[in-house]
Amino acid sequence: MALRFENIPDLTNDPFADASEQIKDIEPLCFDKGEDNTFVACFRRYLSACGENYPYWLLMAASGAAFRLQIHYAGWRLVSLDAACGMNLLPDLYDTFGHELLERWICASRERHEAVKFEILDHLREGRPVIGLGLDGYARYGLVTGIRPGGILIAQDYSLSFYPHPVSEEMVWCYFLSQKDKKKKSPDEKELFIKGFQNALKMAKLERVHGYYLGQTAYDYWYATLVNPQHHDPMSQDWRAQERNEGNYQLLKDLLHARTQAARFCREAAIAFPECETFALACASCYDGIGEEIRPFFERRIVRPASHIGIGRPWTLRERRLQAKALRRIADIEMRLLPLLEATLNTLKG
Repeated sequence: MALRFENIPDLTNDPFADASEQIKDIEPLCFDKGEDNTFVACFRRYLSACGENYPYWLLMAASGAAFRLQIHYAGWRLVSLDAACGMNLLPDLYDTFGHELLERWICASRERHEAVKFEILDHLREGRPVIGLGLDGYARYGLVTGIRPGGILIAQDYSLSFYPHPVSEEMVWCYFLSQKDKKKKSPDEKELFIKGFQNALKMAKLERVHGYYLGQTAYDYWYATLVNPQHHDPMSQDWRAQERNEGNYQLLKDLLHARTQAARFCREAAIAFPECETFALACASCYDGIGEEIRPFFERRIVRPASHIGIGRPWTLRERRLQAKALRRIADIEMRLLPLLEATLNTLKG
């Protein structure tokens, strides 16, 4: 992964020869600081640069990320975690805040990358960062916050949290441009809470979207594959086995993070709208219960990254069955949440 200037560009007849823009005071993107969903974290900073400030937990709910569980039908693929894959959360989220999403898929094409720089430069001149996927060569989101002479785009992301660096142009998948719909006003607090509870119900009831299992179907698939010794050999060095080992770890970690934000959202709803306090706190208690089911698997290192699975510390079928049983209990909690979520939403709507 190249995060340094490797070549001095030829500025002869370069349309970006004099380009020099840098958005300052963008909050660093860091893991383990409570904002592990890389897209939602970037979107919060994008809105802030546009003069719209919202807490991370509220955006997690408004996007649906706090409530989504999806798993690729071909295994515990890491792409299951992507906000733009399967049940794509991005278009509706941008629309909720009155912004039109303009996707520019690059897919390692140099011609596409050069063409999109003109649009990115317009965004930067307006003081708006651009969200990108793969800016550091990894399958996660970051922000383009500047451009230097020669068209060198500058990124701020999770790789070097406090050090803006050149974009790894050959690795970028997509840029997410946008424009404000002047006809739409920003949502008020109540609208966002209603949107959050609507998303919670929607994500719980979905079964499958574009080759991904969701909700209860995802829990059933995860359980079945965990207890099936033929699903894959966790000790294999094959890349597919390694991805599944890592995928299981990241999926469970993401589920814990998401439901932690869901619990926070419900508690904040109880504070903001006392009329729905009873139902909202009951929802928060259920989401807290999901967290209590998951945390011991990390604390006792039953679920580990692929790099921590090996001959000296194998991932046993017994450990997988323990996780599977916990997922069954979690799925039951999610089912018990449905009437509570509906009651909270109906109370909010009045």
